[in-house]
Amino acid sequence: MRHLLLNLWKNENDFTQIEESIRLITQAGHKDIHMYILNIGCEEISDIDSSFSEIIKSQPTVHITIIRKNIAEVTSIEDFINNLTAILSEIVLEQDRIYLLHNQNHPRYYHALVHYCSQVFQSQTTFLSNQKKLSLSIEAYVSDRDEYHKMYDLVMSGNYRAAKILVNNQQNYALNTLLDLGNSLLTLQIHNTTRGENPFDVLASVLEDEKLCDKEEQLFLEILKGVQQGEQEAFIYYLYEYASFLYKEEDLVDFIVLYYRLVEELLLYALGWNADDRNRFFIRKNAAFSLPFPRWQLTKHFHRYLKALSQYVRGLETNIGVKIRRDKCVGLEKLTKQEKYFVEIYLLLKDKKLEEFLDLRHEGISGHGFADFSKEDFIKTCGGIPPLEKIDTILEKMNLVPPYSIFELVNRGILALAGKENTLKINLNKELL
Repeated sequence: MRHLLLNLWKNENDFTQIEESIRLITQAGHKDIHMYILNIGCEEISDIDSSFSEIIKSQPTVHITIIRKNIAEVTSIEDFINNLTAILSEIVLEQDRIYLLHNQNHPRYYHALVHYCSQVFQSQTTFLSNQKKLSLSIEAYVSDRDEYHKMYDLVMSGNYRAAKILVNNQQNYALNTLLDLGNSLLTLQIHNTTRGENPFDVLASVLEDEKLCDKEEQLFLEILKGVQQGEQEAFIYYLYEYASFLYKEEDLVDFIVLYYRLVEELLLYALGWNADDRNRFFIRKNAAFSLPFPRWQLTKHFHRYLKALSQYVRGLETNIGVKIRRDKCVGLEKLTKQEKYFVEIYLLLKDKKLEEFLDLRHEGISGHGFADFSKEDFIKTCGGIPPLEKIDTILEKMNLVPPYSIFELVNRGILALAGKENTLKINLNKELL
């Protein structure tokens, strides 16, 4: 039987705990130890070989193998789990014993690692703590952390309302605020509040205090606050991330409805327009180009925006003598920079596959006529690519591709606070080894 020791690497201070953990395993009579260093996007581990050589020398009768596995460019828990699944499916055999080192390295990823092993390798996994040389089974650990794991499952699936029930009696203002924020993101009820602190500020503060974000993510949250005042850029970021969440969760009925709303808002922005709650249209601030408003009455609907753009393009054909079609354009060199810009937007939105996909929205509204569709069906309808990738060109042109996921940031803050609320309560008399 092999004994696999897993450690999420942080820095050279890990060596002390690793050495102590190996000693615990060898004291139990186990002689075949494989030490896996999971390096999450960290800088190169310096002097690791020489440091482990000292550990190996201290255990001359034990076979110790040191293996490094890099999990690079992890941007979310989902990315981490995907990388982890690939690595562990490759290295873990049916008869292996897994040991998890309990430490504070990358806490959100550590909780995900424990959660994954508790689900997939529960009978094979042992939990090692560096506190009082304690060891216990993953079952005991999960039992102690049961509330946290319930919270984890609910939060990662977007069930913030149910997750809040777990902490309702704990009077944690920040945690409850973030759970309310998560729920508001999923109900399109993101309004500025005059009571208490702005939830986006609470999130930024939690992430900063827990050292779980960088300056760029803090700036992104500041931009996202604009969604409370209806700022276009923030709203498009938000719609895109909400659509991404629904697609991941395979809530395809709601996804297509929100996708249509995203494309509608994106076209309004691309035309250089904005509108207020009273259906009054105006040129948006800092618009590089703006389409002339039509003489007929505009309404806040995608097909009305597209009609205005189509009329503009037809006018170019008539007045300048160009031909603008999906399959072939002639004479575009005659156009000004602004005219070329609007022609490009027109052609992107008149993509036949995109039109077919947007038409599904009408089936969804009229009784959810495509409830049995799958992601594969959506990809096929979009010409072989996922629906959101279909509009990436427009988003990139407008510089509106969200650099981060608001849901990932909210979940990161919630799980960090939930981990604190559910302090480990381990019976020191439990022994497994």
